[in-house]
Amino acid sequence: MFQNIRNESARPEPSQVKPGILAPDENDPLFENLVRFVTRHCLQFVEMHGGGPDDYYIGAAADAHRQLLEFHRIPDDTPYFIRDGLHTTAARSIKQQLVLKGCRGVGYVEADDSLKLYMYKILPGVTVEDD
Repeated sequence: MFQNIRNESARPEPSQVKPGILAPDENDPLFENLVRFVTRHCLQFVEMHGGGPDDYYIGAAADAHRQLLEFHRIPDDTPYFIRDGLHTTAARSIKQQLVLKGCRGVGYVEADDSLKLYMYKILPGVTVEDD
């Protein structure tokens, strides 16, 4: 039979928790699997569209479409993708992994709780990168 065991000392203070949003534990195997899965998806995107990781930019923003169009100025036919619903911690970890593998991008990630990760193929003299 199961027992209901409560550990009051493990509970965070109410002021530390935002309703509906749980910060991921970076040592959790599920978190590590998510980072590996999305990183692998990004590298498959690079393979699909040609070039190497250094030909691609990885970014994260609450409004990825606006960032792609207004800041990076990508043309309509530029290959890109957006992965939404990532916590800031996951987005930062994925960006760090991809930068280590050669992608361009900055380590800074907006402080929103949920972000969209985006990646696009750099077009020299056309797209704008901030790294």
